[in-house]
Amino acid sequence: MAARTLVALALCAGCSSKVSAPSCEEAVAQASKRVGGEVARGVAMCTRDAWSADLRACVAAAATQDALIACMSRFPPTHAPPPPSRAVPTRDDADVARSLVRSYARDAFPLWQAHHAGTACPASIAELDELASGSRTDPWGHPLVLVCPQDLPSGVPIGILSLGPDGVRGTSDDVRSW
Repeated sequence: MAARTLVALALCAGCSSKVSAPSCEEAVAQASKRVGGEVARGVAMCTRDAWSADLRACVAAAATQDALIACMSRFPPTHAPPPPSRAVPTRDDADVARSLVRSYARDAFPLWQAHHAGTACPASIAELDELASGSRTDPWGHPLVLVCPQDLPSGVPIGILSLGPDGVRGTSDDVRSW
């Protein structure tokens, strides 16, 4: 640990919530003068995560980036935000699902069809696995669904469906290859 880090921790060794601690704005502004960084972002983190008086005092006394890291380790935020729910779709998840269903429908199916002349649809999606790039499970943990021509609009030879984050077929979050 760097000497400045030890100094910052020593300055804060007597910190307690009984001592008047700086506000989020004061603590982050003082640290930013010495260490640099975005004040607005630091204040937002302090407010969102409900930094304790001890953590705010330690941050205000920090003279280096190492000292700031030591403060966060010594006095972890008391109310860290909850992790994002996997049930809420992200743009990345939807993009991965679109790529996955296209891989099965537009890449794997034509290769399968070339070796199965006269057969309109595979018996199961498992027959396409070796020909597709990617997993048979969508980003939300649901298996992809094979949809044969009789259940598709006219002219669509095969369909692959991701049930989306809610896992329910026929809802607006489904990702379809057609």
